Amino acid sequence: GLGAVAFCALMVEGAMLDWSAVYLREHVSAGPFLAGAGFALFSAGMAAGRLICDRIAEVRGRLFIVRTGAVVAAVSMALSLIQTNPVLATLGFVAFGFGLSGILPVMFSIAGTGKAGMPPGAAIAALATTAYTGLLIGPALIPENLARLRKPEAEKVIREGRLATQMLGFGDKLSADEVKALVDYAYTPIKPMPVWGEAEINA
Repeated sequence: GLGAVAFCALMVEGAMLDWSAVYLREHVSAGPFLAGAGFALFSAGMAAGRLICDRIAEVRGRLFIVRTGAVVAAVSMALSLIQTNPVLATLGFVAFGFGLSGILPVMFSIAGTGKAGMPPGAAIAALATTAYTGLLIGPALIPENLARLRKPEAEKVIREGRLATQMLGFGDKLSADEVKALVDYAYTPIKPMPVWGEAEINA
């Protein structure tokens, strides 16, 4: 239970880290400054929440932090996703960070009490491993590889770059045919799909 909550908390944090600027720039037409500030403001909301979450937990309890934080995070993100105004969407990111801020610290504090079914040191290590796996996986789950990006748009990104992700364009280095060939190669399904199971890891 603790691991699942921590996994989800850091998964969405990782998604914010890698994709907030892309979302603001390409879906709500935010300017370069605001798009770049999206994650910084999310982090500011998270920092503000962590400054006060201990005091709230002492008064209302850890469960209150988790439940209320999850509701605030879910509502604020939902409101951000339906916005067409980039400023309001960014303010939603601030509230999202604030709501998310106390969840992971509470999970670690519970793991450190020895009530998680294993010694505190082992519980904290297991929780950290699970949580940071979510941080790594989250960004990769958002785009579902290239399924959401059409080939003409992919060619445009390679030629012109993408400001929201600070990717430079290669239009001055690659010809149109080379760009097309690169995109065709990137979209070619991998067959057979590599297997990376326990046997391969231990080989």
